[in-house]
Amino acid sequence: MVMRLLLVVTLIAASLPAHVTLDAPTGGVILTPGTIYVIKWHVLLQHSTTGWDVHYSTTSGTGPWIPIALGLPVGNPVAGAVHTLYWTVPNTVSSQVFVRVTQVNLGNSYTGVSAFGNEIIVAPVSASPATVSATTGGAHVITMQFPATLAGSPYVVAGSLSGPMVPSYPSIGSSIFGGFALPLIPDWYMDWTLMSPSPVLMGFQGLLDVTGAATATLAIPPNLPPSMVGFSGHHASGIVGAGTLIATGNAAPLTITS
Repeated sequence: MVMRLLLVVTLIAASLPAHVTLDAPTGGVILTPGTIYVIKWHVLLQHSTTGWDVHYSTTSGTGPWIPIALGLPVGNPVAGAVHTLYWTVPNTVSSQVFVRVTQVNLGNSYTGVSAFGNEIIVAPVSASPATVSATTGGAHVITMQFPATLAGSPYVVAGSLSGPMVPSYPSIGSSIFGGFALPLIPDWYMDWTLMSPSPVLMGFQGLLDVTGAATATLAIPPNLPPSMVGFSGHHASGIVGAGTLIATGNAAPLTITS
């Protein structure tokens, strides 16, 4: 009788739906250190929720777990309500990255976990030289090396004079595409690098090669006006798929010296 009762309880528990579902990242997402990714979940069953805890693991879907944010506000607790968190991806390279969200309740708490592993890659964007003389000018070469799984994907390179994107940026929502934030604060220079056909922008749009690599070059002319000395900007890349971003590259700096 006891064994039968335990079996019934086990079957009932196994058939119960989850009370919270993690919507992103669910698996296969390529994440770059220092960039912002939108963790997303929704409520399946309403409870007396007191808050939310979000963790990640670089090992497995069972942990060990590292805090991302604890004690987040309840927000909308009703079934179907969607919640999001802007996550600045840590510099911890791993191919087994899982995210867990916990619905903290007055009674039992419930969790939603990535179904499969995601990947934090080595920062894929570098640029050299990091400084260019306003007097002599020169070529600022931006190198991209993404995983080979992205081979053949379209990419864009953008610039910003306003710095890398941060979660506190007031209009960050307008920079989110497919759960990724292009890691630069938008400004007129970004518009120019994305839209201008200028010959000084070489390879700012194209396709990743068979290894997931590409290069772009900003050709800086000599004899720039003195006002350009101290110019400081960043360039980053976005990988495009199905009309949205499927990965982003980190922001690489450039400074104009005398």
